[in-house]
Amino acid sequence: MRVKIYSDVEGELIVKRAPSIFHDQVVQRKFEKDNGLFTLLVFPTQKKTNIYSGAVSHALSKVSTTVKMVAFANCFTLESLAILKERGVEIFATDDFPWTDDGLTNIRETIASPVKFPLK
Repeated sequence: MRVKIYSDVEGELIVKRAPSIFHDQVVQRKFEKDNGLFTLLVFPTQKKTNIYSGAVSHALSKVSTTVKMVAFANCFTLESLAILKERGVEIFATDDFPWTDDGLTNIRETIASPVKFPLK
């Protein structure tokens, strides 16, 4: 899962880097009032895109543990949310359905598998 990482972003510039779907929420949050710089993690925001914990862990391994972070995505799995919250990341998501990594894998591999239900 591709993630765009923007480092050293000032609070008033976050709205310019955030996906357009989140602009209203970012403006209401008023990041410009916070001191310091932010690191932004921008995951895909298309419908039906769920961000697994592995993608979150991989993205977090690329950034410093001492910076303030903000993450944007369509939907994070429960495990990825736990990882983000543990690191103190502020989260913006368009969907909050309680998917788990295993639940999504099961759906993709078992229920929606083209092997089980071949395309005609």
